[in-house]
Amino acid sequence: MASCFDAIPRYRHSLNTCCIAPQRLIFTRIIVVSIFLIFLPVVAAEPMHTVNLRGGISFTVPLRYGNLRRLGFESETYLGAITCAASDSQTNTNVLLTKHRKPFENSFQALTVYREFVISRLVNHKNVIRLLDAFTPQASEQEFEDVYLVTDRMSGHLGNVPVEYLDHRTLSSLIYQVLSGVYQLHAAGVYHRDLRPSFIGINTDFSLKILNFGLPRTSVEGFVSRPGEFYLHYRAPDAIIGMTFEPGKLDVWSVGCIIGELLRSIVLFPGTDHIDQLVKIFELLGTPESEYMSRVPSANARVFLDNLPRYEGNSFDEIFPDDVFPPTDPGNVNLRATTARDLLAKMLVIDPARRITVEDALRHPYLSVWYDEADVSRGPAAGSYGPEVVEVNRSPAQWKALIYEEIERGTP
Repeated sequence: MASCFDAIPRYRHSLNTCCIAPQRLIFTRIIVVSIFLIFLPVVAAEPMHTVNLRGGISFTVPLRYGNLRRLGFESETYLGAITCAASDSQTNTNVLLTKHRKPFENSFQALTVYREFVISRLVNHKNVIRLLDAFTPQASEQEFEDVYLVTDRMSGHLGNVPVEYLDHRTLSSLIYQVLSGVYQLHAAGVYHRDLRPSFIGINTDFSLKILNFGLPRTSVEGFVSRPGEFYLHYRAPDAIIGMTFEPGKLDVWSVGCIIGELLRSIVLFPGTDHIDQLVKIFELLGTPESEYMSRVPSANARVFLDNLPRYEGNSFDEIFPDDVFPPTDPGNVNLRATTARDLLAKMLVIDPARRITVEDALRHPYLSVWYDEADVSRGPAAGSYGPEVVEVNRSPAQWKALIYEEIERGTP
C-alpha cells in the first residue's frame, strides 16, 4: 500500500527530470515534508464529540467514550473536578472520566492532576486505581484548558458495604487488599495520608482499589496536619500533634479506622476539629502514658495534652464485641472474631512506636488465608516519588507546560 511519503520521491524524480538545481530540490523537499508534519497531528487526532450533562456541564471526549452520566457531587472531591461515568467501546468496559478545567491556574488542583500521572507510572498493582487514558480536546499547548483523566470505574466504595453481607473470608480479603495496595504505594515512596471509606472503591465481586491521590507525600516531607487539609476522622493522632515517626503507620491507623467503622456501622472517632478529634480518640482508647507525652515535639501541644482529663478508655473486647463480627469460619481457625480483633488492636494503637507496620499486618494470622509473598515484594525503589513531584512553587505557565507534556507522553 502506498503511503503519503511515496509522493516525495516521485516528486523528486520529476524534478530531477526537469534538471532543477540540487539546492532548489532540497528546499522544495523541506517545504513538502514540513507541510506534511504540520497537518499530520490534525489528521491523526481521534474524533471527539461533545456531550451536555446535567448542571450545564459539557464533556468533549473521544467517540470511544459513550453513555456519559454525571455522578453525584460526593464523588467530585477535588477543586474544579467533575466526574462522569462512561463506557469505553474499544475495551468494552465501564470507566470513570474526570474533567479538570484549567488545572494549571490553581497549585493544589495542578498538583492533584500531576500526581495522578506520576503515581500511575510508579505503581502498577491490582489494588491501586489505574490511569487508563488522559487527553485534552485542545490542539496545542497554547490552547490547552481542559484535561480529562480516565480511570477504572468501581461499583461503589467501602462505606456502602453492609456488614451483614460479610463473612470472615470476605472481611479478611477486604483488609488484605487495602493493605496490599497501601504497601505498594509505600514501596514507591508514596504515603496516602487521606484514606477513608469513600476513597476505597469496591466491585460486586469484592475486589477493591485505592482511589484518589490528592494528598500523598514523600518520606522527606512533613506530615504535620493542617486545618482543613484532610478528613479528620481517619487521621492518626501522631499526625495531628506533629510527632515524627515511620510515615507508613499513618495509613495503618486509617485502615484500622475504616475497618472498625465497617464493623460497627458508625465512625469510630467523629471529631469536629483537631482538638476534639484527639479527645474522641483518648475517650475511646484511653489517654496515653506520660512517656508518650514526653515525645510530643511541640511544647504547647504537651501543655494541652497534660491538661486534658484522664480517660481510662475501653478494651478492644468492649469496642469490638463478638457480635459485630461475622460467625466463625469452621474451615479456618484463624477466621474468627478473636483473631480479627487482635489485628484491629494492633492497628489502632495511639503510640506509633507500638503500632503494627503494613508488612507485619499483611502477615497477621487473620489474613494468612490470602497471604502471597508476591504481594509484599517490593515494587519501585522507595523514594521514587521524590520531593520534586510535590513542588508547588510553579507558575501557571510552568504547570501548564508540565501537565500538557504528561498528556502528550501518554499513560503507562
